[in-house]
Amino acid sequence: VAFSSRKLLDELAIMLPSVLNLFELDIHLRKIIDLYKENGFLMVKLENLKEGKLLTYSPDFTTATLHLSIQEGPQINIGDTLFRGALRTRNRVMEREMTLKKGDVWNPKKIQQSESKLLRLGLFSQVKIGPLSGTFAPGENKLLVEVIERMPGLMEFGGGYASDDG
Repeated sequence: VAFSSRKLLDELAIMLPSVLNLFELDIHLRKIIDLYKENGFLMVKLENLKEGKLLTYSPDFTTATLHLSIQEGPQINIGDTLFRGALRTRNRVMEREMTLKKGDVWNPKKIQQSESKLLRLGLFSQVKIGPLSGTFAPGENKLLVEVIERMPGLMEFGGGYASDDG
């Protein structure tokens, strides 16, 4: 078990007693899924979500009980990093911009940050980071960084506002 019941309740952030709001409950359940994914549990599932047994109501429908059955799955870590597609750009330039290192847990937010940092270099028109095999396996997975380099001498000018980092 990766997280204690207390940690999961804190992540739910539902003040008890409170009125049941199914929309808010869905948002809070997504926060729990995100918590697991940020810690490398990419195959996490809420088991009883599809069975319709997530909530049980009292006979008079004045109270509800939330039942969470979480299947964590294996924790996925980053193994060696392989680069593909860079002809003129050296691997060490890309490694310098990466926010992920060997042994780190596979965190989708950090993958997105690394892709953004590589694109901001202005050397690539496309960056894709994923597992080498295309699917995740338990334990360490080799990290594949695929890039398409821009044409040399291609420049862009202009002002703007970027919100890709939030």
